[in-house]
Amino acid sequence: KTALGYLRKYGMTCSGLKDNRLIHAQTLTSQAEIDALVSETVNDYKDYFDVIKEWWIRDEPSASDFPALALVIDALHRIVPERVTMINLFPTYASDAQLGTNGYQEHLDKYIETVKPDYISYDHYHFQKNTTRKGFFENIEIIRDTAIKNELDPMLIILLTEHMSYADLTKYQIEWEVNMCLTYGMKRISYFTYWLGAELLAEGWSNACMDTTGKIYPHYYDVQEINNRLLPLGNELFDKNSTAVFHTRTKGGGSLEKGCEAYKSYGDLGEIATDASVVIGFFDDGSFMITNRMYTDTENSRNTVEFLDIASGLEYFDTSSSSWKDAEADGIVTRNENGVLCRTFEPGEG
Repeated sequence: KTALGYLRKYGMTCSGLKDNRLIHAQTLTSQAEIDALVSETVNDYKDYFDVIKEWWIRDEPSASDFPALALVIDALHRIVPERVTMINLFPTYASDAQLGTNGYQEHLDKYIETVKPDYISYDHYHFQKNTTRKGFFENIEIIRDTAIKNELDPMLIILLTEHMSYADLTKYQIEWEVNMCLTYGMKRISYFTYWLGAELLAEGWSNACMDTTGKIYPHYYDVQEINNRLLPLGNELFDKNSTAVFHTRTKGGGSLEKGCEAYKSYGDLGEIATDASVVIGFFDDGSFMITNRMYTDTENSRNTVEFLDIASGLEYFDTSSSSWKDAEADGIVTRNENGVLCRTFEPGEG
């Protein structure tokens, strides 16, 4: 409640309030008992409903947990229908034993059928200390397709904090994660994790946004810079629906991850040429978002896209003014020696 008071003071909201009573409710079998405990919990926060937008319920449940979660979600939907609930799911690299099903798609289908969630949230941590984990795009393709099929908003929790086998991300890598979410039509994101307590610091976790003493880490400023653009861009994209996502192939070939589609001329974008691979997401108002698949801070990762079918009139969304502007007039695109409009993308840039 102290934290909720500070959120109110600074004009912020809580997108996932965690109360242990809602966790305990998942161990009960009687709907009457669950309703009573949920009612008690909700009533305890009635003075903060202007701040609380969601209730946090569970992280990475097995399918065996779904019936209990369904009872708690049902109670919350009846008792406080104007609030939604957050449950975060496993990524594709979870084992069938963890999922409790024969495969990932079955896990998602059973979750939606049983729990009837407000949206689909999952985490996928791509960047490891000595390598990158395969499957980021396969996972986001599955989530996007399942969300569209079931008319649910998709959400991705992205890696921020160095911990265990996971890397100390560069700003370019964080921006890459965020922009891939937007390109794929994610409606929500979260960074894992904002702060570090003494027990995590003792385990070697580092470079979150800050720790519980108030010490600020470099990622605080990386996220701050990204969020300055993310907020207006997210507002612009939130009511648009993703209609297609494509990948351009790198020069010399190379296979795409499972579920990904190679780009062919599409929509108002038409034919393009690129130095390296990009991901292109299209939306139902005709707009599109291009994100550089390269994310290392090298010259080879600066990727030029040529707009072969757009002679003029290209607009871009300016996040500083939250408005659409002439891309050529503002220098967002330039013309090459052949008079073709082109744009060079920084690593991870969208």
